[in-house]
Amino acid sequence: MGASRRRGHNDARPGRGRCRAKEVVLDPVIIISGGLDSIAIWRLTGCPPAVHFNLGTIAGEREAGALKWAERWGRIYYDGSLSYLGASEMENGYLPYRNALMVMRAATYGDTIIVGQVAEWAPDKNRRFWKRLERLMNEMGRGDYQGIEARVRITAPYYRVTKGELLRRYYARFGLDEARELCASTWSCYFAGGNHCGACSGCSQRYVAESVAFGTPYTLFVKRPAMPQVTAADAVRAVRGNGLASVPSMLRRVSEASILRGS
Repeated sequence: MGASRRRGHNDARPGRGRCRAKEVVLDPVIIISGGLDSIAIWRLTGCPPAVHFNLGTIAGEREAGALKWAERWGRIYYDGSLSYLGASEMENGYLPYRNALMVMRAATYGDTIIVGQVAEWAPDKNRRFWKRLERLMNEMGRGDYQGIEARVRITAPYYRVTKGELLRRYYARFGLDEARELCASTWSCYFAGGNHCGACSGCSQRYVAESVAFGTPYTLFVKRPAMPQVTAADAVRAVRGNGLASVPSMLRRVSEASILRGS
């Protein structure tokens, strides 16, 4: 792992040059960022061992701060092996290949990998993509030469739930005070600053979710975010990526944004 990883009581040290499958460190393991979705899903799934990847992004330090707040609930391993990816960060905050690389790296920690996905249609963050990546990883591990005996399983337990519905579930289970603390402590903006910028898509999606769940957003934004636009191409990608069963959640997500757009 890279030297940028923070060392301490929750430092992860999977063995080097060995068959990880014969010495499973964590199982299951959940990948978390400092964002609202992943920390909420981590809590709702019972706080299994978690790994956070320092990707070297602009907002990376703000995400790390959110994780310090969340450490009260469970063990978080900090991995700096992918920090070089920050050099490829695009202006809109997108980081090419990051989801595939994080899952593949997480497989060195455990066989069952939980990803914090809600109802969305990013090409590298949907049910179809996870299944393809799972097959690829298991195919790469076959054979006497590779010596990997484990079967990797990638699961996204909340892929049919909108971000607003996820917050409602969190509120119902842990109460309003903790839900407000979740919003105040996590970071979804693609940029670093004192408050969320309100201009990026991460901010607009968060604004919609908090407004739907609580009636008003608790996150502080520099400016009121614009409501996310959903196109026909988005709908096609959603169905292709998550299957026909995802259509209801996709329609609910569109409805959530439409209601707020008219307010």
